[in-house]
Amino acid sequence: MNTKNIQKVLLALGAIGFVIGAFFYFRKPKLNFAAQVPVAVQYYKVKKGEINQKESFVGKVRTCESVALSPEVSGRIVSMKNDGSKVKKGEVIVQLNDKEAYGRLVSANGSKKKEESKLESIRKLYSSGFRSLNHLRESEADFEREKGRSIEADSNFEKHKIKAPFDGIIGLQKQSIGSVVNPNTKLVNVTNLENLQVEFSIPENILSKTGGMSKIKEAQILITIEGDLIPIEGFFSAAETVIDQETNGVLVRVMIPGISQLDKSVSPGQFASVNIDVGKKSGILVVPNSAVQNVQGANFVFKIVDGTAVQMPVKVGIQDESRSEILEGLAQDDFVIASGQYKITDGQPVVEEK
Repeated sequence: MNTKNIQKVLLALGAIGFVIGAFFYFRKPKLNFAAQVPVAVQYYKVKKGEINQKESFVGKVRTCESVALSPEVSGRIVSMKNDGSKVKKGEVIVQLNDKEAYGRLVSANGSKKKEESKLESIRKLYSSGFRSLNHLRESEADFEREKGRSIEADSNFEKHKIKAPFDGIIGLQKQSIGSVVNPNTKLVNVTNLENLQVEFSIPENILSKTGGMSKIKEAQILITIEGDLIPIEGFFSAAETVIDQETNGVLVRVMIPGISQLDKSVSPGQFASVNIDVGKKSGILVVPNSAVQNVQGANFVFKIVDGTAVQMPVKVGIQDESRSEILEGLAQDDFVIASGQYKITDGQPVVEEK
């Protein structure tokens, strides 16, 4: 046998030996030395207690009343309130030229008065037997027709006055005196800044944990406006009746009554922190927040069973700064690991840290 053949035989034998060795190596049971040595951790005995239900949300300040005013008729602007003017409900903000409208109103009122006088005469003659019932009915119809025309003319005349629908402040003018405007032309915004509100969304899962919208309505609400340190007391105003399919939340509005933009430097569009204190929930199973771990949205704890750490899935309810409510997965007097979980795995022997 030549040298090359000998080398091939040796290489083949070496490869076979390597495969056999690897096979037995991986088949050989390994000892998990870490699992044999108990790890010292801090225990906590599950017990009943109480948690103060507080939730925080971020919202935006908005006005309770804000409207863009537009005319209902065409006309030329003859007078207009200045930007930033305060107005009272019913006060004229923009006046259109109403001379023609006034002339039609005077004419309609004159015709109505004429038919009214004629009707009174017909009624007297009818009562004396000098006019028939048909004459009376025709005169009544003529009067009602002119009365309707008078009401229509009066309404058209009033449409030349654009009035404030509520107390508020005028924004920037979109037109100027002398401009000819058409129906639906935007003239000016009027906003009520005395009573503001904060609009925010409560996620569906948090709403169910706090006891529903009825609990939110009764809760204490404190609002902190962006850039301010002092919270303002708010009051529940209204809430949407259905859950938004995109956000999985319910839109809620909270009033900040009696606040003035001039006094508080609060304006629509600012961010606000909404803190809702629902009240205490008592007689519930609680564990330290440190005992609860979350992986990809699933909550679990390490429960102590015969000196072994067992990973146990749990359903968590409300939480505060230090404690969590356990709805499912644990029972009273169970022991869980409150600290040191990072040192262990499921099935790890543990001892209580002294």
